[in-house]
Amino acid sequence: MFSATDAAFSGFREGRENFRTLLIWIPILGVLSLAMVVLMIVFAGPGLVALQTQPPATGSDPKAALEALKPIGILYAVIIPCGLLFYGILYAAVNRMMLRPSDRKLAWIAFGADELRQIAVMILLGLLFFLVYLVGAVAVGVLAAVSAAAWGTGVATLIGIVAGCVLLALFVMMAVRLSLASAQTFATGRINIFGSWKLTKGHVWPMLGAYLLAFILAIIAYIAVYAILLLVVIVVGGGFGAASGIFSPDMTSLQTYFTPMVLVYQLLAMIPAPFLMLIMLCPAPSIYRGLVGASGPASTFD
Repeated sequence: MFSATDAAFSGFREGRENFRTLLIWIPILGVLSLAMVVLMIVFAGPGLVALQTQPPATGSDPKAALEALKPIGILYAVIIPCGLLFYGILYAAVNRMMLRPSDRKLAWIAFGADELRQIAVMILLGLLFFLVYLVGAVAVGVLAAVSAAAWGTGVATLIGIVAGCVLLALFVMMAVRLSLASAQTFATGRINIFGSWKLTKGHVWPMLGAYLLAFILAIIAYIAVYAILLLVVIVVGGGFGAASGIFSPDMTSLQTYFTPMVLVYQLLAMIPAPFLMLIMLCPAPSIYRGLVGASGPASTFD
């Protein structure tokens, strides 16, 4: 079994126990994060700025509409592969830290079969949730249309709201039931999406409580940390004007984006980022470790 409270605070515990090692994560994850920003600006920055400053009047011309949305397509084409790579490495590192702590590698960071399996899990889960959303949205739309024809728009609106809430609850339940897929895949060395469903049977509510508590703790920590960072930028930059550029940087080019204040903020933000990520990512492998225990694979726990 597992303790929901212990799972929720597992990120703080792991961060405290592995503080020195996690210092290595700061430059590694920071460089990966900055690389994503650089690629986004190089490939899609100017187009996005043009789209924001002067939205094109495409009318009913589908070719013009597609051309207008081209920067967004380029952005996703860059950000999705980079995000999969970044989080594949991160998820594997967190799982390695908690489920295979003796395999330290470079502070548990590596790139190999474990990371590729994590990427595959993210892709498969993304496709699964998209399919469920698509089917659910169509079902809600059909139900609302039939209700409108039978009882009028007022009843149809109410039924649509209720159906939407049911769909949202289904998404939350699925997210909880499948949340151990990453840890189970890492522990067993085989891509396993639906094994988590069986493993989490009867534990949905304490798991949901652990995730909600971890989310609240992460929000509190995030606000506190980045308020301090913002205060530092304001003091160093000489006023609130310096801080405004952080929230709306010019993405036209790398030179216009990486102003001195934005660069200072980005570098400072690298420091707490790994610890904040642990708060959100550690509960799942902690729960997996508690549920599997000694019955798990021999190579899983040290």
